[in-house]
Amino acid sequence: MGKRRSSKAPGPLMVLATLLIISGFLRFASGPVLALATDQGKLGQEDSPTQKTAMAPDRSMDLWIEELTNRDDALVKAEAELAREQEELALAKELIAQQLAALEEAQETLRKNLHTAGETAAGDITQLTAMYQRMKPKEAAAIFEKMDPQFAAGFLARMKPDAAAAIMAGLQPSTAYTFSAILAGRNAALADQSPE
Repeated sequence: MGKRRSSKAPGPLMVLATLLIISGFLRFASGPVLALATDQGKLGQEDSPTQKTAMAPDRSMDLWIEELTNRDDALVKAEAELAREQEELALAKELIAQQLAALEEAQETLRKNLHTAGETAAGDITQLTAMYQRMKPKEAAAIFEKMDPQFAAGFLARMKPDAAAAIMAGLQPSTAYTFSAILAGRNAALADQSPE
């Protein structure tokens, strides 16, 4: 099998070169006609119709070549603009990828910090609970009287029952009732949430 010939159309530069060759050939061939017309002009005669038609293709060919050149220049400019836009798009994609990587890293750091903070807070509450259990019940009750009821009830719920009972015994009756109501409410809510 023979090689297939490429069916690709000639580019604008090839067409332009062909037109320039044809134009040169026409100018070369029209030389004798122009010389003859010049001789006739010396005799006081007007240009013949043959001379006008011989010169008309040169002008239209020049205009056509100029139009092709302008189109070629416009294509070159458009390609340059497209290349610039593609470069800007590539830079924007790279910047977005860098920002996404930085965001993922920040999210991972935040997750670790929140986990650490949660563990630290739980450790602090455990230590405070143990400290209140070791205190004398009367001294602990005086501190609990000044605490926010929800906060104090949370500590009492974490304590051993005998330590919590000793502190409750040292509280004012109204404060002890408030703490008891909060603890009972929490236990009721947990019982409602647990599966049967």
